[in-house]
Amino acid sequence: MKDDTNSSIRDIIIKEAAQVLAIEAQKIPANDVIGIFYDPFVYPDPGNRPEFPGYYNEADRAHYEKQMEEWRKEREAAATVAREEAKQLLEQQVIDFADWLKAQGVI
Repeated sequence: MKDDTNSSIRDIIIKEAAQVLAIEAQKIPANDVIGIFYDPFVYPDPGNRPEFPGYYNEADRAHYEKQMEEWRKEREAAATVAREEAKQLLEQQVIDFADWLKAQGVI
């Protein structure tokens, strides 16, 4: 699929998925209710992203390797925070949808 909006491949895939969902949703009987949840992708907060240690010369190899190990640990910690936020956002989607279903008298 050609995309002229300079979007990332993830954005293109999301657009294609939305098109498929729109087509399939039209097949749902009028009195039925469907819920579609998205997986919220959360980038780590820039303030939590560790700075890449850069490159090294052979004389600094041991120091560089230590920096890289710290960077990997900090990066994984920031990713863990982002995953937890995404999980909470997804849980909130489900809660909001259930509340909407109740308000509509569906459940």
